[in-house]
Amino acid sequence: MNNNLSEHDYSEEELLEFLIKQVDDKRDDFSIFAIRELKHFNYPKTIELLVDIIAKETNSRKKEEAIRSLKVKQQNKFIKQAVLQQISSPAERVRSEAAELLKEYGESLAPELQKLTLEDLPKPALTKSIWLLGQVGDSSTIDFFNSNKVFSKKEMQDSIEDAVNSIKSRNVKLLLEDIKKKGME
Repeated sequence: MNNNLSEHDYSEEELLEFLIKQVDDKRDDFSIFAIRELKHFNYPKTIELLVDIIAKETNSRKKEEAIRSLKVKQQNKFIKQAVLQQISSPAERVRSEAAELLKEYGESLAPELQKLTLEDLPKPALTKSIWLLGQVGDSSTIDFFNSNKVFSKKEMQDSIEDAVNSIKSRNVKLLLEDIKKKGME
C-alpha cells in the first residue's frame, strides 16, 4: 500500500476547499498563505471570502493579504466599497495596500474619495485619501481642494500640494496652464 499523497491529483475544487478551511487556521502563517493563494481562484465565493476578511478581520496582516489577493480580480463595486473603508485603517500597510488597489478605479473613484475626505478622518487616513486623490483626480479634484476649508489647514498643505502636482503632471492642459500662470507672475 502506497501512502504517497503526491500521486493524487487534486481537483481545483478540492484545492479551493482546502484553502478556504485554512483561512481560519489559528496559525497565522498557514492562514495568511491560504489567503494569498486564494487569488488564483476566480469564483464568487472566493471574492466574497476575501471581502469578508477585509471587512471583519482584526489581524492587519490578513487584511493586507486579502487586499493583495483582490488586486488580481476583476474590479467591481463590491470590492471597491470594502477596500475604500480600509483607507481609514489604523494600520499603515493596510491603508497603503487599499490605496494601491483603489488606484485601479481611476477617475471614477474621485467623487467617493472626496466624500470620504470630508468625514472626520484621523490624520493618517486623511493624508492617504489626499494622496490617492492625487493619483486618480482631475481638474475637478483641484477645485474640490480649493473650495473646502478642511484643506486650508497648514498641516495638510504639503499633502495637498503633492496631490495637485500629481494631478497636473498627468494632465498636460493643466500643466501648461500652470506654466503660463507662473510665466505671467
